[in-house]
Order: sequence, then C-alpha cells, then structure tokens
Amino acid sequence: TTLRTSIGKAFRPPTVYELYRTWTSSGTTYAGNPDLKPETTTSWDIGIEQGLWKGAKIKAAYFENYMEDLIYRKRVTSNYQEWINAEKAESKGIELEAEQRFDKWLRLFANFTYTNAKIKKNDARPATEGKRLTQVPERMFNAGAEFEKGAFSAALTGRYVSKRFSDDENKDVVNNVYTSYDPYFVADAKVSYKLTKFATLSFSVDNILDRDYFSYYKAPGRSWFGEITLRF
Repeated sequence: TTLRTSIGKAFRPPTVYELYRTWTSSGTTYAGNPDLKPETTTSWDIGIEQGLWKGAKIKAAYFENYMEDLIYRKRVTSNYQEWINAEKAESKGIELEAEQRFDKWLRLFANFTYTNAKIKKNDARPATEGKRLTQVPERMFNAGAEFEKGAFSAALTGRYVSKRFSDDENKDVVNNVYTSYDPYFVADAKVSYKLTKFATLSFSVDNILDRDYFSYYKAPGRSWFGEITLRF
C-alpha cells in the first residue's frame, strides 16, 4: 500500500499568441489582449495505490485546483471573441486506475478521470459564473492491452472523451456540426516487429470503428499507417 499527497502553487504567463495575435476565420474575429496577466493555480491532491495479487494494482486519487486570473477566451458578440482574465475558477475531481500484468509479455489497464471545472467569479462576464471551463471534458476513460513477446509487440487502446464546450456560457450544446466538440469513443491498434537491433517495422490503425465526430473540424475516419523506424 502506498499513500501520497502533495500541494503546490504554479503560474502560467500569457503566450505571445494570446497577447498579440488577432485573426478572423469564418466571419468571427479572435482578438489578442496585451493587458493579460499571468494565471496562478494552487493545487493539492491525495491518493492511494494498492497492490492486490501478483501483477495487479489499483490506484485512486482526489484533486483540487484553485485558479485566479484564468486566461480564457471571452465571447463578446456572436462574431467577436477576445482573451481575458477571469477572476476565479476551480476544478475538482477523481482519478481511478487498474492494471494487471502477466509476467513481462502482457499488460491490461483501464483508467477513469472525472473533473468538475467551473468559473466561480468573473466580474468581466458574470453570465459565465457557474459555467464549465471551456475545453475541459467532464469524463475521460481509457482501456487497453499491451503485448510484447520477443521481437513482436502489439497494443489495442480505447478512448472516451465526454462533451467539451468552446463557448464560455456553454451555449454550444449542438453536436455533430462544424465547430462543435462532440463526445466520442475511438479505438486504435498498433503492431510492431523489431527487424534488427536498429530497425522496427510497424503497422497501425486509428479509429478502427470509423466513428464520426467533430473536434471543431470533422475528425478523421479510419486511418491506416505503415512505418519503419531506424535508431542509431
């Protein structure tokens, strides 16, 4: 059994992009803001890791983040957005993980993250108070298997991401349209064979189930890739 906890404080200065870049796309202007202040975060978490039987373990963690001067994009009008500092925001959540290893050749895993992230105070745009932070999914889930035997290896992974908002008032609730951020589940697979000490041949398939969804743009459908890697 392993118990852990941590607390920390961090800051993120605005990027050059956020400070100065102004551009227009599809009739909407996205403006920079040279008056942005750095955002700061105070975070803490507590977690436990428990071994069960040979090769098996589970993990659980709880976390909280308290943000001030959060840098985010404010929608001023239907066709004009700009970067601003929101006064206060919070995110709280849990992380769960399970893993089973069979000697050195097979690993099974699954993990889940729940995040409740909201703007708590924003005098610059009070309508956003209590709304979810943009681009932060509420739920994420991953599960998969990794196999390795001699020169051969393979992996299969499934990923789920819940709905995200790009509008600071969370009004973009319609899915399956251009500019929406849809919930989605995709599965990816990859097989590799080590030809020599320096060369590896691999073949992969992304979005095996050929899911249709949008992450602003329409996401690629089923995609096939072949690769040879040389390392010296």
